[in-house]
Amino acid sequence: MRFNPDHDPKVEKETIEKIKQMKIIPIKQQSRLASINEYEKYAITFPLDKSVKYSKHLKLVLEDIPTLDEYLLTFIEDKHPRQVDSIKQLLLKLGVTETRNINEMYRLHMLPVMSDPKRWTAKSDSVLVAYVMCIYDYIYKTKGYVLAENELETLRKVLVVKTRDNKFVSLGSPDVIVHLTAKYGCKKSLETLKLSKHQFIFISDDYYTQYRTDLLNTDMEINNFVSFLNQLGISDSFQVNFKDEPFANVDGLLTTKWAYSVAQLSESVHEPFIIKDCVCEEFDKLVSTLDENESNDLDLCAQLLQYLDKHYRYIMTFFTASVCLARVYKYNPTPIQGIESSFCLSLRQCAWIPVFGGKLFKPNDVYRISQDSQTSAFRRYVPHLDESKVALTNADFLFNILGIQQSVSARIIFELLMKWSCDLNKEALWSLVNETQASELIPCTLPSTFKQSCLDSIDNFCQIYQFLASNHETKSLVHRFHLWPLIFIPENQKEGNFVFVRQTFWHDPSLLLSSHPTSNNRISLESYYGNNTILQSFFLEVLGAECQPTIDDYIPLLSNIHENDQLWQVIQVITKLTTEQEKHKEVREKLLDLPFIPCMNENQKLMKYTDHPFYPHDRDIANLFADVLSVIKLPSYDLSSDFKKHFCILFNIENLANHIQTKVTVENEQSAINLSSFYRQSIDLIQDFVLSNHFISDTQSNHLSAIFARMQFLCVDHIQVSYSYGSDLVKAPSNLHSIDTYIDQQECKFYILKKYENSEMRYTDAMGEFIVKDDVARSKILAYIRKLLQIYQNDADHGLDLLHENLKRNHEPKWIIPEIANRDVSVALKEEKIPVVEKPVITDEQIAQLSSEPTRRPKPRAKETTSEENASQLTSFPLKAGAAESEDPSTLKTTSKSTAENSTKEKHTVTLDSDDRPSRPSNDHEHQNNENRAKQTKGDKHPYVEKSKSCSNDDSNKEDSRQSHVPINYSDPISFAANFERIAVSTLPDLDLFNASSTNDPSISIPNRPHGTEADIFTGRQGEEFVFYYLKWKYPKETVEWLNQTTESGKPYDIRVIFSSEDARIEFIEVKTTRTLDQNTFPVSFAEFEYLLQHPTNYFIYRVYYADNRDSSTITVINRIKENLQKKQLQLSMTMKPRT
Repeated sequence: MRFNPDHDPKVEKETIEKIKQMKIIPIKQQSRLASINEYEKYAITFPLDKSVKYSKHLKLVLEDIPTLDEYLLTFIEDKHPRQVDSIKQLLLKLGVTETRNINEMYRLHMLPVMSDPKRWTAKSDSVLVAYVMCIYDYIYKTKGYVLAENELETLRKVLVVKTRDNKFVSLGSPDVIVHLTAKYGCKKSLETLKLSKHQFIFISDDYYTQYRTDLLNTDMEINNFVSFLNQLGISDSFQVNFKDEPFANVDGLLTTKWAYSVAQLSESVHEPFIIKDCVCEEFDKLVSTLDENESNDLDLCAQLLQYLDKHYRYIMTFFTASVCLARVYKYNPTPIQGIESSFCLSLRQCAWIPVFGGKLFKPNDVYRISQDSQTSAFRRYVPHLDESKVALTNADFLFNILGIQQSVSARIIFELLMKWSCDLNKEALWSLVNETQASELIPCTLPSTFKQSCLDSIDNFCQIYQFLASNHETKSLVHRFHLWPLIFIPENQKEGNFVFVRQTFWHDPSLLLSSHPTSNNRISLESYYGNNTILQSFFLEVLGAECQPTIDDYIPLLSNIHENDQLWQVIQVITKLTTEQEKHKEVREKLLDLPFIPCMNENQKLMKYTDHPFYPHDRDIANLFADVLSVIKLPSYDLSSDFKKHFCILFNIENLANHIQTKVTVENEQSAINLSSFYRQSIDLIQDFVLSNHFISDTQSNHLSAIFARMQFLCVDHIQVSYSYGSDLVKAPSNLHSIDTYIDQQECKFYILKKYENSEMRYTDAMGEFIVKDDVARSKILAYIRKLLQIYQNDADHGLDLLHENLKRNHEPKWIIPEIANRDVSVALKEEKIPVVEKPVITDEQIAQLSSEPTRRPKPRAKETTSEENASQLTSFPLKAGAAESEDPSTLKTTSKSTAENSTKEKHTVTLDSDDRPSRPSNDHEHQNNENRAKQTKGDKHPYVEKSKSCSNDDSNKEDSRQSHVPINYSDPISFAANFERIAVSTLPDLDLFNASSTNDPSISIPNRPHGTEADIFTGRQGEEFVFYYLKWKYPKETVEWLNQTTESGKPYDIRVIFSSEDARIEFIEVKTTRTLDQNTFPVSFAEFEYLLQHPTNYFIYRVYYADNRDSSTITVINRIKENLQKKQLQLSMTMKPRT
């Protein structure tokens, strides 16, 4: 049809409308013809003018707009050149346009395309990328980099963005949040999170790479482009949205997440206000579906936490919501106050913080405690930030934003204790607390059999209880719960149980309950928690534990303990507590049918107190009657007189002494003049020493005074003691052993065998044991008596007179021993008119008191029977300086060596060969003498060696024996085959070996042995001390150790010298002491012999020839013993011990 321009306009219009409906228009890149009406909303344009140069992104968009097919115009120009203009005019009237307004293209083409998924999914990648770049370049930039809020909102809903995985997403689609990458210069991009489970959506790098040279060719352009994307909701970090929340008043917050801030805002806000809030729904969705059992979620949270900590200064503004007044908000949105934003609150309310143990907790429940914190020890008990997985540095973010705790409060530890011990959770605990008044005790609702175990150690609970005790609030709370099982008792190093307070006490003074625990026993807390005053106060004052066990705690031990000494310890404690608490009747009723008292009769191990047993006053006498009487078996240690008194009163026990009569039979009584003379001169000094040291009471002193006033000292040939119970039952000690000394209290007679009349040890020991019973006191009084004896021997009466003059107190009644004449019958006294010392008056009460105390009579000593030949070796009394002590075999010291040595039947002895002796008897004779002389050596280190029965008893041997005991004379020194070092004390300058002798020190305890061993013990200790001080003088810079200084060590040597200047070289020294000049033979134990063979170069024997004039003493140092034995410069011999 031809177009006529002069045609009627109406007809033309109708014709135009008809043409628009006709599908006659060819569209570029389409295979079908289209009608104008199909593109009514989207303008069809003429083809681009090829002479005009367009930007790449604009050209792509222009080419994407519906364009008339260029072939149509070319065809018209070729076929109908004269009609080209008229046809163009017609196309213009139909709506085809030559105008290319970018705003129109944006409004009429790009927005509609992006709003329709079917249309934009059909577009090429380059075109959709060009859409974004054109909107940025021609819309955003031309408007001064600012778009109206409605325009931004439209774009946020329809903009289509290419992602890094080459997909396109619409920003308005649900759950689509696109993030920037480091490619766009973003330093806090989420792409740094390497998550395996959750994947963030990141914008494609094509926008940067394809337009880096054209459009984004400067950093400013890149920053502007990023700002454009940020306004569209595409950011590098989490997407945070801003929301305005209006409120009419502060009370409107009560039902919101900000209810906690009502009190705070009420002070400053009194009119309607708006909270400009920051919300991060992306983070909320991320942490709302976490599962702590999923390792991927734990890793996700660890990375999130580290990311927020690292970029805190960039995102910190999102954690605060602004409170603005509504009336000025539109014009002046300046906040009047800040509160926590929704984003900040969601960080605190979600359980997303990883802690040790692979768990997720809310930040308020998590702790990050430094090592120098006072509560660092409690890290193990609270959820603690696992810094091995998360290294955090920003303290403000940790503690102020998240609310992570820096220290453990005492209240938290109290809650944990109640959970561990009583299985009370936090809600139930505080419900119980709030139901009662602040100071009221909370009754325990748990059964008495309740038992709760806990995997922990006693050391940790010491810290827990001390921490609770340091806080007034928790101390008060613990006191209110003290009826509950709150005390931890360990089962082992890693586990324990909680017990009730009533099942415990603090201190076990006897340690009996701690050493014999049973399921029913109460528990000593001190044995677990130590001597800690803070804990002691906590358990006693706060928890109300008892300080010490009661009688009822100890009574079960009477049935559980079978060892005699320990059983007596229990009896002692029960007796003591009963006496202190005056519960005699109650205790007797509880023990009425219980056999608990040890019995000496082997057929009856334990007795009831109703069996009426006897308390033994003397062990030996008790042994005699143990088979016919119920005699109590005492412990191996001494019991105090106070205990004996209270024990007998408590259980109505009678003393065996009240039922036993003693009969003493002696032969050939003669006055012991020298012995009587010594004690007559010294007894008042002994009294002063004993009373001044409070070894005995005044009552006991009065009793002894009455005995001493009638005391006779008699030497006899034989002493026999027998005992009777009633009139028919008589017992006597075995005749195998003789009694050396005996003090008869009834007759006031001091008996001593004639052959031992001059034995210092025997008569001093007898007197000391008679005066005091206590071992410690006895050792001190013995040392004092020996000191007096030494003074008496040296200066006779004159030396003691000086001591008498220095007495400061005059004790009444005074101990006085009568003259020898007073021992005769009363007729003789009257005839000679010798004044008789009046007998002190003793009251009945004093006698009753003394009868309940241990006897002062020394026990009969079990002695080996000795021959008169040995007795003949004694010197006259008193011994003078230089005199030798008795060599009777019974005076040899017993050993404290091992059982193996004590059971040895044969004994080594060592002989020092002398080349210049005056005469040399035959070998047999020499062997006999050596055996006799060997008995004189230091006996505390060796078993007793009895004299061989093969020894000759002829007179010549007696003469040799007596000759060897004269005072030592060193004018003619002995020389030996070996070149042994010989030391004379008199040649040593500036050496005082005897200034402070421990042998006179009463604090050194000498073992309680038969009288005959004391002289050798004394001599042996003198020799060891002699060498000890010599070596300290000789080696002042080295370490010299005397192993037997306080007690026998049992070692195969006595002294050890450590040479620190020679790489700690050690010398072992055994000391062998004698008071006999030519006694060169001495015993060596098997252990010593073994040891010297093991140490051939550093084991020495110091042979001490000890004189009473100590400066005349000498030492022979025997070295290279093994070598000298091989060279026959030392000899070994053995002594066969006869059967006893």
